[in-house]
Amino acid sequence: MTAAGRQMRYSWTLIGVLALLCAVLAVVQYRWIDEVAQANRERIKSEREAGLRRVRQEFNEELRSVSTISRTARFPGDNAVEENEQRYVERYRRWASSAVRERLVKRVALAVPRDGRVELKMLDATAGAFQAVEWPAEWTGAKERFEARALRNGPPPNLESAGAFVEFPIFEGRGPGQGTERAWLMVEFDVDYLRGEFLRQLLRKHMGEDAGADDRYLVVSRRDPSVTIAGNRAVEKRAGEPVPVFDELRGPGGGQSRWLLYVSNSGGRLDALVERARWRNVAWSAVLFALLLATAWVLIRYTREEQRLAELQMNFVAGVSHELRTPLAVIGTAAYNLRGKLSGNAAQVVRYGSLIETEAQKLTAMVEQILQFASVRSGKSTLRSEAVLMEDVIEEGLRSSKELQAAECEVEKRIEPRLPVVLGDGVALRHAIQNLLSNAAKYGTEGSKWVGVMASSAETEAGPFVEIRVADHGPGIPLDEQAHIFDPFFRGKYAMQDQIHGTGLGLDLVRRIVEAHGGTIRVESAPMQGAEFVMRIPAAPAEYQDEFSHTAG
Repeated sequence: MTAAGRQMRYSWTLIGVLALLCAVLAVVQYRWIDEVAQANRERIKSEREAGLRRVRQEFNEELRSVSTISRTARFPGDNAVEENEQRYVERYRRWASSAVRERLVKRVALAVPRDGRVELKMLDATAGAFQAVEWPAEWTGAKERFEARALRNGPPPNLESAGAFVEFPIFEGRGPGQGTERAWLMVEFDVDYLRGEFLRQLLRKHMGEDAGADDRYLVVSRRDPSVTIAGNRAVEKRAGEPVPVFDELRGPGGGQSRWLLYVSNSGGRLDALVERARWRNVAWSAVLFALLLATAWVLIRYTREEQRLAELQMNFVAGVSHELRTPLAVIGTAAYNLRGKLSGNAAQVVRYGSLIETEAQKLTAMVEQILQFASVRSGKSTLRSEAVLMEDVIEEGLRSSKELQAAECEVEKRIEPRLPVVLGDGVALRHAIQNLLSNAAKYGTEGSKWVGVMASSAETEAGPFVEIRVADHGPGIPLDEQAHIFDPFFRGKYAMQDQIHGTGLGLDLVRRIVEAHGGTIRVESAPMQGAEFVMRIPAAPAEYQDEFSHTAG
């Protein structure tokens, strides 16, 4: 196995090991992510449950605090209730001193049995007194229960009526719950405020700012869960277990709750939220691993490319050394012979002089090509921009191609008349065509001396252009070499085997010249079917075409 093969095998082995390591790390990280996801699920669930507990506790505490209004001293006598109305007013004012509590209660009233009926006295907070009013229609059921209790022929009033009521009995006696029920204090909550702004404030306070959005919570009746009290019904599918709120105020610990509260997470159900977080982490990990592998692959590729270029440069140095040594040896030998005994023979002098001239021209062409390559690579080469007629450029290239003349090639020329003018450097374009003709003469004349030169005009969406084709009937270019023939220092295996003179710089210079003119170049070749180089140069704008035609005319 060659050194290049061993290097390639080592590179691919390194990438394989790195890929395996990334796969192992991905599996391990997925397990870590799963553990983190489980912990995250428990944390979110715990935080949600704690927040809901705080919401329920504060909600019920605020409602339960209304019982402080009824906590007055017990006074005996028929006029005990009337004498203490002012005390209820004062206690209500102290309780409702905050804006929140003032909005919690819609109405406060006293139900007082008198002369076989139950009189209703409504609190006028502005006047600071209870005033006798007619029973509202929605309180008819409460009135009937109070009347039945007052006549001692019915059950005691239910402390929680069907509406949003709280009913507190007022006793005539010495201790709480002792003696005779003389009246009842009635408190009606503002349900619209409870289920709306009040509940949203508590949710934002204990569960985050976005928890109070209308699409994040749902309140339903506990007795009939199909009845929506407030919020969005779709929340029920996204939320977890509901929490009961609005407890009945029966006894110190309260009784059964009236409402059920559902609160969804900001991203939906908890499991879905955690699952999305898990796959998001997995996706980011996959991206990082892919970037790591891509980086390793790019580094290896560029390292191999640098090694290939280094090998090409070494081959170039070796090839140039050989190319320089041969003409120098010929020149040296010819000069020695001219200086020796053969100097008196006129025919030999002419022959050796011709050899020296020919080899000197080869050296000059080689040096010029190397210098031009160095100038182009360094960016110091500046192309002129002038109107150029491609027919003249092609003709000059054919006339000045010594390789075509030396190989005695049969040139078939097909040039379309009146080709469009191009903007560019005529000398550089002629040099590019000469290089293509030189390659055709050196590599494409085995078994056939034919070389074809075709030029025509065409037009695409990008605009009109001039297309120049240089073809031969030689052995062609192998498919695996076609992608590299425009690389600097590259020489094909057949050229190396047959020891055909060259530096590997010609086609690179052609490509750079064509691209500097905004054009393209490509090769079309198949084994033993010759090669054809296709060069396209954009045509000059219309004003140049008109001007050149007028000048030529």
